[in-house]
Amino acid sequence: MEALLAFLSDPVVTRSLGAMLSVLLLIGSWQKLRDMVVFAALGVFLGGRIGYTLFYNFPYYSQHPEKILAVWEGGMSFHGGLIGVMTVAELFPANVSGSTRVTVAVLVA
Repeated sequence: MEALLAFLSDPVVTRSLGAMLSVLLLIGSWQKLRDMVVFAALGVFLGGRIGYTLFYNFPYYSQHPEKILAVWEGGMSFHGGLIGVMTVAELFPANVSGSTRVTVAVLVA
């Protein structure tokens, strides 16, 4: 019995159990993280392009709406992409079951 108690109270065992628990938590969060990266990439792309069309060249794109998605012609804005990512981070918990805003904030960090 004393050997069992000594084994269970060993700090190396506790650290390895903590490491295993951390790895399992990361594996469980991996699916949510992967989904969030996909949504964030869409947010950057769409937000950056829409931001460019609205903030920098709106008269041209209001006359040629078919050119809005022609990214190969250039034009993305940082602040539009930032707004897109913030929008995705706000809407993401509603799309993924079991996610809260705190979970999304942890994944973003």
